[in-house]
Amino acid sequence: MLGLLAGCLYWYLAVPYVTAAATIPVAQPGQPVVCYFWLQNRHLDHFRVGELYQLQHRQQYFTARLVSISYASNRVAEAKLGFELQAPLSTQIQVQQRFKVSIAPDTASGQSLLARFTAATE
Repeated sequence: MLGLLAGCLYWYLAVPYVTAAATIPVAQPGQPVVCYFWLQNRHLDHFRVGELYQLQHRQQYFTARLVSISYASNRVAEAKLGFELQAPLSTQIQVQQRFKVSIAPDTASGQSLLARFTAATE
């Protein structure tokens, strides 16, 4: 992204955030849970179905695999991402709760989400 400060142009990176589309209950062990989050379309090119991502809200972290990308006609500036949880949640996630997203360390691509954003802005 391009910013302007005191008449000088500079580049800065936008951290991608996703917002919970619905309340996600604490899951029972052994049951796969897919949870849905909204993402602004401008960040969509940096996400790939099948990769593991780490989502963080304050001190709460969890790992999930991106399994679907869909769209809603009433939210044209956003995509709806479906993440399958890799482990049961310890606490419930509330609707509209925001999470910072990063690629999980054990991803097959070996490229971090920050590296993707840097490459996209160069």
